[in-house]
Amino acid sequence: MELARALAKHVRCELVTFGPQRGEQRDDGFRTRVVRPLGYIGGHPARPIAPSLPAALRGADVVHAHQARSPASIVAALAARMRGVPTAVTDHGLQGSEWGGLVRRVFDRYLL
Repeated sequence: MELARALAKHVRCELVTFGPQRGEQRDDGFRTRVVRPLGYIGGHPARPIAPSLPAALRGADVVHAHQARSPASIVAALAARMRGVPTAVTDHGLQGSEWGGLVRRVFDRYLL
């Protein structure tokens, strides 16, 4: 939220997140869109499975994900890459698979 709030002072910004109820709201100059996942791998909140995520990112100029090894981050990066949209990821240390080497290749920029 703090990153979106800071970015919204300079550029149009939308925060896409996950939760039990789909919806949208405006807050401090940016829009928050909640995508409802089908579930979470291992019950972990950073591992949502959300088939509607690529559609939620349509129209983005840049996609910045959190947790490089999260399935949602990989899906977001692949969806962005297919549309020629630059990607960045902040890796907060979530353990998990390197997705067969895909993690290092799918993001344009890493913030550690």
